[in-house]
Amino acid sequence: FFSGCSMKKKLMQQAAEAALAAAGSAAGSEGSSLQQELAGRAQHPLWQLQEKLAGSDALCTKLRAVIASEVKVEQPEEPIKGQEEAGRKFRWATSLDSQFQFDFKSSVPHPDLADIDWDSLLGVQRSSAGAEGVFFVNTPKGAFVVKGSRSMGSEAFSSLLSARLGVYSPRWRVIAVESQEGQLLSRKMTELDPSGRVATNLIKQRYLLLKTYIPGQNLAELGPQRAAQIFCQGNHDQVLHVLGQMMAVDVLCNNGDRLPLIWKNRGNPGNVMFARGDGEVVSVDSQIASIDGDVHAAHRDEYIQRVDALLTQLKTHHVEQEVPRECPCFAAVREKIREFTACDVGASGSVNLQRGFLSIAGHTEQIHLTREELEQWKQQLSASYQPELVGLHTADPHFVLLVWSRFGAVLGSGAGQDKNEE
Repeated sequence: FFSGCSMKKKLMQQAAEAALAAAGSAAGSEGSSLQQELAGRAQHPLWQLQEKLAGSDALCTKLRAVIASEVKVEQPEEPIKGQEEAGRKFRWATSLDSQFQFDFKSSVPHPDLADIDWDSLLGVQRSSAGAEGVFFVNTPKGAFVVKGSRSMGSEAFSSLLSARLGVYSPRWRVIAVESQEGQLLSRKMTELDPSGRVATNLIKQRYLLLKTYIPGQNLAELGPQRAAQIFCQGNHDQVLHVLGQMMAVDVLCNNGDRLPLIWKNRGNPGNVMFARGDGEVVSVDSQIASIDGDVHAAHRDEYIQRVDALLTQLKTHHVEQEVPRECPCFAAVREKIREFTACDVGASGSVNLQRGFLSIAGHTEQIHLTREELEQWKQQLSASYQPELVGLHTADPHFVLLVWSRFGAVLGSGAGQDKNEE
């Protein structure tokens, strides 16, 4: 009997040891696989495409230096003897005492979204804006943004187009929640989120979008004093020029969710950001809303008519004038800027917006945007993520090139240069 018990115990011990060994082997294999997945992030075709189109992220590097010079470590004053005890009152401790607060004043952009150490996360905070869940995440190296999106494919494609045409858009990376990195991200962020919103807002989605954190303010947050600094002082001509370029990209994408240049809406000032420091323009939450001519021919034709009307205004008020004049469409944008910021850029500001727009729309031959490259972007986005990213169907290279062709047809070659500069 004792011999049988001893044998049974020995067999159970051997089985347990085998199970532990198998688990260790599986964990080791999983860990090795995860390391391979993480090591390949910088080699992903879409990450390399962004670097090819935009080069090094100079704004990110600049902002890290700007914030480092602005933030000063303030030493607390020594309390007067006896005052500390006298002022101390009993208070029950709460969970809020240890809750992470994202420091928007001192947080700097993470230098490389393709090299995030998920074990080093310091804290997570959900943004008060954004219905789909936008989270600010901080690490010792810097901060980044994680968000869910019902239009991720649209946002990714339009950001590539922005980069191609020289308009700054934050770098991004898509992570599948079911991937090993996605599981690691979900676990670490959930552990640091006492509100539980990561679990309810983010990880139930199929994909997550990582974006560079850009410290700054959107158009509605500027206020009169900061707006005057950006639009009327320093390099204000360049700021307005880039804002005009951004509007040219929006027209190509039929993106009316920013400034109401040819769209009958109030606009969305939250999608125009100005970075800390010099107030460089940043295109955020860009979208593309192509119109399928086979299904909605009348709608597409009406949109092209609005584009042509805008371009005709630019031709008669700016391109053909010795001294460019303010176009009615850009005067409407000027009024919106004044409404959002209480700062009027004036007619000369509108002309600078027009110059920025024409630096793209008036140089179609020089820029040479092709169907092949647009279709390659869409194919890469489609092939990289299965199932397909939500919203990618709205990115139609044919529609973009149709609008692009109207730029050249109405404005002609070399329309991006003022007559008095020729």
